[in-house]
Amino acid sequence: MRNKQGITIAALIIAIIGLSIGFAAFSNTLTIRSTASVNPSDENFVVKFSKVSGADQTGPSYPIVATGVSTGATGGDAEINSSNPLLLTGLQANFTAPGQSVSYKLYVRNTGSYLAYLTNLNFKNIAGTNKAVDCSGNDVTTSLREDACDDISVTVRIGSSDGQGGDIYTTSNDNIQSDNTKSHKTLTANGGYEEVYVTITYADNSPEANHYVDGNMTVTFGDIMLQYRTVGTPLAIPDPVVETPDYSSMFVSYEEGVLSTYKGTDTDVEIPDNLSLPVTTEIYTYNEEMCIAAILESQYASTEPDAEDFCSANIATNFADGPNDTKILTGAQISQSPVEFKNMVPYFTTINSSTSATSYTITSIGSRAFRGAGLTHLSIPSSITSAGSRAFSDNPLLSSIDIDLDCDTYSSGFTGNEQSTVNTTYIWATPCS
Repeated sequence: MRNKQGITIAALIIAIIGLSIGFAAFSNTLTIRSTASVNPSDENFVVKFSKVSGADQTGPSYPIVATGVSTGATGGDAEINSSNPLLLTGLQANFTAPGQSVSYKLYVRNTGSYLAYLTNLNFKNIAGTNKAVDCSGNDVTTSLREDACDDISVTVRIGSSDGQGGDIYTTSNDNIQSDNTKSHKTLTANGGYEEVYVTITYADNSPEANHYVDGNMTVTFGDIMLQYRTVGTPLAIPDPVVETPDYSSMFVSYEEGVLSTYKGTDTDVEIPDNLSLPVTTEIYTYNEEMCIAAILESQYASTEPDAEDFCSANIATNFADGPNDTKILTGAQISQSPVEFKNMVPYFTTINSSTSATSYTITSIGSRAFRGAGLTHLSIPSSITSAGSRAFSDNPLLSSIDIDLDCDTYSSGFTGNEQSTVNTTYIWATPCS
């Protein structure tokens, strides 16, 4: 019996030891813990202009000489700014007649260590304007200057070969033409390049004489911006931001279809074709003391009795009685009053102003509408066929009025204004026979 018990105990001890070892084998854990970071530097992304494709040539030592100059035209030397090789300046063309052009050839080089994609090409408006092209010249007839300006444009070819092929982008006066489906080759790192070919053109779109100017004219263009990025995306060319003038604050109509008064500050005024305006009703408070103070402050009268006479005459003849010893005047009455009084409106208090829900196409300019407005030039579209008496009077610097109508048919609609604008030239679309 003793031997059997000993064996049994030994076997149990061995089994317990074996079980203990078995559990210990499943308790081991292995762990690997690590991090990594990538910090690219923008110093390794370098795209710049250069005179040649295989080297950095910028600054006045390497002028970009005008090429492809038409007979009769001349071009100045352009320059890549040596301190900012992203800036090309000095592109210049001097034209003598339509049909001429001046071109410049340069390169965009990628000297960095990243691939570069052209993702944006934008013709910017001239600072402070809503135009990509602007033409000026005091000794040029306005209508001729505007016609010629419409024919002058800048064209940029990207990826061309000596000006041939490539993708073409053009800016012209108030108009940007583009194609969003254009594609460009990738500028490879460490020396990739493509040609940029810029052409300034005075197009010969018509043999008509109105595409020639009768004096010197200066043409200004907005900046042309090319943007390269490390990430390739479809080339998106935004439309120019063109701000539409607030015509309702410039022109006011007190009766249907009539431009009654001009409240703008520009001296070179162009009335848009088919201008539509609501009918405005304005009512102001007015009293003699306020009138006298305003007249004296504005120096329209040198003494108080003179100011009293002026204000009393206006109160007695023009305006209805209002509350608290005031008189009531309307915007329509103001537009017909003496020019001195018309300029006093800011001194009076508007007690009511409203506009009609419907706008009406303007077909006529009211009497005295532009009187004393300080105009230097005025353009009238074909949608306006008549003007009331003295509509443009008291504008001593008004050199010309362009009327887009046939003189023989419509001159009677402007009769009565010549006597009050004796120093002004009336320029008709079709001159009088």
